Amino acid sequence: MPALLPIGTVLRSRYKINKIIYESMLVNVYYVMDLHFPEKGWVIREMQMVAVDSQDRARSIKRFNQEASQISSLSHPYIATVVDYFTEGTNYYIVREFIHGNDLITLLKMNQKPFLEHEVVAWAVQIADALSFLYSNKFSAIFFREFHMGNIMLSTSGSIKLIDLGLARVFQTASDATNLNRLGSMDYASPEQFIGDGTFDSRSLVYSLGAFMYHALTSVNPASSPFELKPIHLLNPTLSNGVHDIIRKSTQIDPKLRYQSISDMKRDLISVIKSPRSSPVRTTDTKDKDNPISNWILGVLLIIIMGTTLFLIYYYFLRP
Repeated sequence: MPALLPIGTVLRSRYKINKIIYESMLVNVYYVMDLHFPEKGWVIREMQMVAVDSQDRARSIKRFNQEASQISSLSHPYIATVVDYFTEGTNYYIVREFIHGNDLITLLKMNQKPFLEHEVVAWAVQIADALSFLYSNKFSAIFFREFHMGNIMLSTSGSIKLIDLGLARVFQTASDATNLNRLGSMDYASPEQFIGDGTFDSRSLVYSLGAFMYHALTSVNPASSPFELKPIHLLNPTLSNGVHDIIRKSTQIDPKLRYQSISDMKRDLISVIKSPRSSPVRTTDTKDKDNPISNWILGVLLIIIMGTTLFLIYYYFLRP
């Protein structure tokens, strides 16, 4: 675990730690003030090297610089901007924009219930944009391994920002080179990445986005039963047919049965937003809607039967 730095520490003769946001075994996160621009605040993510020897350390630093350089070159409205990166001692540092808001996993725990359907669909459209943009920049499968609800920020303005993607490789040592299962989070990773040659393509991201929606709409993390998702309508029977079908299709085990691109999935998400909300998914078999003509015939028969019964009672029992 990287040693927690005290408030007031200045990193790189520029970033003064103002607040500790988060601490864990591998990562510390700070809110810092920029001494070059006193009115500007940033977030710094501190990570500890896991290199076991000098060669491993050199490879690790090179990999970090490559990843950080590529990430800092990105510009997208739904991806947090990385403005600087550096190493000090045995730690790596990433400096990114500060986002007024909270991550979705914290909000989910605070709510103690799933998010609303219209919220999740709107977020999924934004995330689809971001994932498609990242995929077009040819990031590897490991880069997306850090896509999970804890790295999805919801700003106070209501927009989504992906944060801290691409950092799983920072913790990769030589012994991990052929064992990518140890890297990053499994929360939304597609099954094909863990079998055979670890295939990864746009359909893998389709699965990840569907898994996120499943988590957000049920409060059940897909990683709790990997690749054996309980039918979502059993966990949230209020879902519309449209959203149910999108999640079912996007989380198919066989990539051939999913949407073949994020763009295809986004198109259906937008259709759900534009169309009136459809009925909730039926969870049990139900009869077709009643036929008006059948109802009329049934009513006539009941009247005839009741009339006949009353006549017979009168004729045999009440007649003078």
